[in-house]
Amino acid sequence: MVNRRCFDGVLPTPKILYCYVPWGFWGFCENTSPKYTIMLSDRMPEDQVLPTLVHEMIHMLQFEQDKEPTHGREFKQWCQHCSKVLGISVS
Repeated sequence: MVNRRCFDGVLPTPKILYCYVPWGFWGFCENTSPKYTIMLSDRMPEDQVLPTLVHEMIHMLQFEQDKEPTHGREFKQWCQHCSKVLGISVS
């Protein structure tokens, strides 16, 4: 649903793990060949799972576009777009 609604379905289907995420992060996207892995922390509040998943999907998009996965201006624009489309707060 998120891929179709926010990214026009262009992202590949990632492997999603709900697990301990090191470094104190709630999520992490890893560019693992042949597909991506998104790790979501099993310690985050339930209401943060979807916003965190979308955040990591934006990083997937950056990888797909051969860009560094940063939190710069373009990333923030995608957060605003996804927040509006999904009716949640993505940051």
